[in-house]
Amino acid sequence: MKQKTWKTVAALVIAALLTTAQNVLACPNCKAGFDKSSEAAALGEAYSASIYMMLFLPILLVGFIAMRIARVMRNAKVSSPTA
Repeated sequence: MKQKTWKTVAALVIAALLTTAQNVLACPNCKAGFDKSSEAAALGEAYSASIYMMLFLPILLVGFIAMRIARVMRNAKVSSPTA
């Protein structure tokens, strides 16, 4: 029963995020930066790329460190003598 409640709450949170994301408005300068017809479109695309980099770089670092730790632990388990 508890797992069903958790799934329901997660589904409601995701639905709320997806429905409210369309209503969020950007400031006029940010909105103009992402307009394809404006002269600042390249600057808006550069900001977008830098935001993606700042979002994904920590995830990649944590994933790489976790992979290295798992590999070291697996190699230690394989090379440890059995009693």
